[in-house]
Amino acid sequence: MHAGRAQAAAREFHVPHVFTDYRKLLAADLVDAVSVCTPNNTHLPITLAALAAGKHVLCEKPIGMNGQEARRMVAAATKAGGC
Repeated sequence: MHAGRAQAAAREFHVPHVFTDYRKLLAADLVDAVSVCTPNNTHLPITLAALAAGKHVLCEKPIGMNGQEARRMVAAATKAGGC
């Protein structure tokens, strides 16, 4: 991620917060829901972290890199009160 570009866009469009690390965004408690639209190999860790932080999650396809990852994500969502 290009922090400088993100900060410039935030200034231009009056966006109050800029994050280059999803974990810091989740810890800031500024959002209720997360849409995971990242490279496929990052869906699992981001989704699990968001669910652990109490966020609603929408993950784009494919849900995971394989069936095992998908089952882990569904189990975490179920535990968090979703699914």
